[in-house]
Amino acid sequence: IIRNKSIVLFFTLFLFALSGIYSYSKKKIWEGGFQIVVKESQNNSSQLSPFIGGSSLLQSITGQSSNLNTEVGILQSSSVLMPVFEFYKVERLKLNPNSEEISFLEWKNNLQVSLKPKTSILYITYKGKNKTLINKVLDETIKNYQEYSGKGKKRNLQLANNYLSEQIKFY
Repeated sequence: IIRNKSIVLFFTLFLFALSGIYSYSKKKIWEGGFQIVVKESQNNSSQLSPFIGGSSLLQSITGQSSNLNTEVGILQSSSVLMPVFEFYKVERLKLNPNSEEISFLEWKNNLQVSLKPKTSILYITYKGKNKTLINKVLDETIKNYQEYSGKGKKRNLQLANNYLSEQIKFY
């Protein structure tokens, strides 16, 4: 090594310069994220269970048996993400009218949803080349998830209400 120090020094400087040029020419990729604390469903059916005998049908109607993996699946579903993707395409065209088409699957690969082990915390991260779009996409994702989960809760409450009304009429 000492005898060929000029060759080693030359290759070291050459690779250093080459890696510097590569790192400065590479397009920056930004990442944003947020956390959601998802609580297990706790509905009024637990308060009503002494009166109706803890009906498993009522528990399934009100969603009391749902789990965190279901919430992750809901957040990754196309029902929640497709409106976000459509929003992304519109915003992207506003910023750059000459941008290439992107498929839903390509876009979805940039969005990661994970559950922190042994907790009820969901991590949602999104990677992209445009810094301003990341915040907009994450905000839209939160909004759509809240709307979607709210629809399910409203539907479950309506079904529970109908069930209890039918039971009152029956008795």
